[in-house]
Formats: sequence, structure tokens, C-alpha cells
Amino acid sequence: MIALMKKTCALILALLPALAAAAYVPNPTEKAVLEAILRAEIETFSEGGGTLIGEWMGTPAVQADVLSEAYAAGASAAAPMSLDRPVLLSGTVAKVEGDAKAGQWIVFDSVMPPAVRARLPAQRAAARPGAEIALVCAKLEVAQGVPTMTSCQDAAAVAARKVAALRASLDGFHQGKPTNIRVSTLAINALISASLLPADHGCPDDMARCAEAVKATHHLAGREEALLATVHKLKAAGVDLSAYDTPRRPGRGR
Repeated sequence: MIALMKKTCALILALLPALAAAAYVPNPTEKAVLEAILRAEIETFSEGGGTLIGEWMGTPAVQADVLSEAYAAGASAAAPMSLDRPVLLSGTVAKVEGDAKAGQWIVFDSVMPPAVRARLPAQRAAARPGAEIALVCAKLEVAQGVPTMTSCQDAAAVAARKVAALRASLDGFHQGKPTNIRVSTLAINALISASLLPADHGCPDDMARCAEAVKATHHLAGREEALLATVHKLKAAGVDLSAYDTPRRPGRGR
């Protein structure tokens, strides 16, 4: 009998870490909603738009033609002589200089000079005039008033890496680990949207329809009630919500 009790206790102790790790397990619909949101993040960031990824990285989105206008008026806070953090630069390619072997430079289309230049990452496919392009660039040089971006990476590649890290952080949140407030807010908003989906949402079998259904939930009535219900079930599961001990509340904004 004692031996059996010891064996049972040992089994329970062996299971405890696994049970503790699974604080909240999203159901298939909730997983699909989160996946739709992450795919939209990658797509938007890859096109040069503002996203949670950019906020998380501290990487502002800048359009090349807007930057050209800023430099036309001379150096300022909007037209700095150097960068203190990477920027997400996007625009239409006006012309390409150099070649794939020696390295390519692109000149962005702009209404007025100076046109912004950027050095393409070596691993990126050759650019063509008229193409829309988005790059994450870490360095800036201004010579004779012309802003030139270097140390650039393809935005789509950066987005894929950051979303992979974001997925890990979201998993940590669901397991009850303390998490960056932007990440936990994303997770909570995904659960709220999942609870407000219509019957024909398509998640997870039809991700295109699922994505459209998720977008439609952003302005639906009932989000406040859904927020309260979501917070209640997360707390009951043991998810860490200490980041919201301050007046800021999840479910508002991004």
C-alpha cells in the first residue's frame, strides 16, 4: 500500500510541471483568430505599415516620399542627420543603381528632391523600377542633403523573425509567465475577438473568411462584456495579469 502511494505521489509530482505550464490552452477557434492576427501583422509590416511588431521593436514606419519632403526643408527632428534606432522605410522604386553582384542601391520615387536612397541587403532579389519595397534600415548618412539608408534588411524577413519571437512570448503568456504588456494585450484582444465571432466565421478551416470575421469584431458592441469574461477565465486559469494592476486596461487599442 505504501509503495503504491509513493508511486502515485511520484506520478503526480512528475505531472505538476506540465500542469502548471498549461495555465490557459486556447481552443482551435481562438488559435485561428490569433494566427489570423499574426498573419496580418506580417503582411502589414512587410508593406511598410504600422504594426504591433513595429511598436514592439521600437521601429517607426516612414514613407520615403514623406522623408524627402522633410529633408527638402533642411535638417530637423523629422529629417535627422543620423538614426538613433532602425526605421521601417517604404516607397516606390524610381531607379536602381549598381548590380546584384556588386550591390544594389535604390532611389525612391519622390515629388521633390532630395530623393531617398537605400542600399539593398545582399540576399534580397534584384529590385525593379516601379516596385513597392519596404526595408528595415539601421544607419543613415546625409551627403549634400541627400539621405542615404544603409544596414538595411528586407522587411518581410524581419517580420517573420519577430513574429516567431512573438509566438514564443504569447505561449509564455498563456502558460502564466509575466509578459510584455503589448504582447498580453494582443493575446487578450484575440480571445475577445474569438468570443464575438459570428456562427459562420470560418476559423480555423477557412483562414481567409476567418480573417475577415476577426476584422469585423473590432467595432462590435459587447467588447466590454467580452473583456470582463476573458479576464475572468484567464485569472481562473492562473494567467499572470499583474501588468494591468495600473489603470490601463486590456482590450483597449491594439
